[in-house]
Amino acid sequence: MKEHLAFSTLLEIEDDVANIARWAELISLLGSSPHMIEPGVLHAISHPLTELGRRVDQRWKEAVKATWGQADGPYNRRAALGAISQPR
Repeated sequence: MKEHLAFSTLLEIEDDVANIARWAELISLLGSSPHMIEPGVLHAISHPLTELGRRVDQRWKEAVKATWGQADGPYNRRAALGAISQPR
């Protein structure tokens, strides 16, 4: 039996999703530190977080699109596409 595309897409982002929690813990620890954090250090952290967010967002959209042919019941593709492309 062939694996569904949405399932394989979600498995591919497993590490990135775990990294989101790791980054969140790091930022929490930085925020509760009594030491001053240089703005350049925080700026450096923003680059990998931005890239991580882009990767997860793109793969999530691919997984949702892969399920369109598999959904049972009424499913409005235009509404789903609008929900996917709109920032939260």
